[in-house]
Formats: sequence, C-alpha cells, structure tokens
Amino acid sequence: MLKVMGSKIRVVLTGTLVALLVLTAITGGAALLALEQLRTSEAKLRAHSVDRAAWLEQIRGGIYLSGTLARDYFVEPKGEGAPALMGRLAELEKETRQAVARYAGEASPGDPGAMQLRGEVTAYWRVLNLMVEIAGKRRSEGLDA
Repeated sequence: MLKVMGSKIRVVLTGTLVALLVLTAITGGAALLALEQLRTSEAKLRAHSVDRAAWLEQIRGGIYLSGTLARDYFVEPKGEGAPALMGRLAELEKETRQAVARYAGEASPGDPGAMQLRGEVTAYWRVLNLMVEIAGKRRSEGLDA
C-alpha cells in the first residue's frame, strides 16, 4: 500500500512540476511579447521626437539665416547680388513655412505651442517681407539722411 501511494505521489509531483514549467514558459513568452511591443512603441516615439526636433532646428536656422540675408539686402537693395539674395530669402521662407506646417501637423490637436509657433513665424515673414518691399522702393535723399 505504501508502494502504491508513493507511486501516485510521484505522478502527482511530476505532473505539477510539468504544469509549473509550462506556465513559466507561457508567462515568459507573454512578457517577451509585451517588452517587444513596448520597445517598438518607444522607438516610434523617439523617431517622432527626433523628427520634431529637426523641424524646429530647420525653422530656427531659416529664421537666423533670413535675418542675415535680409541685412545684406538692406545694405544695398539695388546691388548686383540683390536678386540672388531675394531668391534665397523666398526659398528660405518656403522651407521654413513647410517645416512649421509639418511640425504643427504632427502636434496634438489644439496644441497651443504649435499654434503659437505658426503665428509667430507667419508674423515674422510678413514683417520681413514688408521691410524688403520698403527697402526695394526708390530712396529719397531725405530718407538717406
């Protein structure tokens, strides 16, 4: 009787151990899948952040460079290089506005920061274009004085 009972206990223990190993393997596999999904979503978020930072850098660079080009144009609006400066300014304006549109397009709806950035960049280019227009008009002696 003791021998039969020992045999049954051995079978129960072996079955329990196998079930425990199967449950551990299933839990480990589920954890690996969850970690892979987490890694994938984190990589997407990081790539998105890098893209947004690049767009902001493009906007900032366009604004800085446009200021330098405008200054050079204002010094001599009728000079030899004036058309090239104007062409580059127009190109910069287009690139900057596109970067702002991409940045704002990727922002969450109603993001006040993106809307404010768009408004400030638009105002900047309007003022700069007005200054270019005024600089391109004929100067009078009184104005130069």
